Amino acid sequence: GNAYATVIAGCAAAVGGIVTGERVLITGATGFIAKWCAIEAIAAGHRVRGCERNPVVFALLVTGWEEACRSGAVPPPIASRLDLVHGEAAEQLVAIEGDGVGVYLDPMYPPPRRASALPRREIQVLRRLLGESKDVALLLAEARARAARVVVKRPHHAPPVASGASFVLESKLVRFDVYLDPRRMGTKTA
Repeated sequence: GNAYATVIAGCAAAVGGIVTGERVLITGATGFIAKWCAIEAIAAGHRVRGCERNPVVFALLVTGWEEACRSGAVPPPIASRLDLVHGEAAEQLVAIEGDGVGVYLDPMYPPPRRASALPRREIQVLRRLLGESKDVALLLAEARARAARVVVKRPHHAPPVASGASFVLESKLVRFDVYLDPRRMGTKTA
């Protein structure tokens, strides 16, 4: 649907402009969204590392990804370029070395100012399980210190995690704050 296309566009913003064959770190993206963000990045020729701190959500991601690979829904050349990591995103971010790395941060949204309607049941369960992301400002600072391009997915009602976004992509549902560091972009070769 349009919601998924919007998030995939945000993933594309995370990897767009990154040198083909370089790395992308997707953190906090869960379930269906993580799968399609990873496939989108991998299809563009990138190695992708998905990081999830919650053991239950991580187990669900791994199970879903393995089943998709076993069933043939994900071709082996694509499957071989995705690594799923259980742990803290901050540990993955401080390990970034070299140019051409893109980071897509998809933290759990803060609660809306007023609840006019409940989110989908899956989101309600995830929110109860994970709680609000309290370290997103630290993660963004770590990512901006090391990555060429950082995209943070946010709801419209939430303020930016940090000032200084290079540009903002907006849709009816979400906003993507994009932070660029041209010094870390690397060079494209023909």
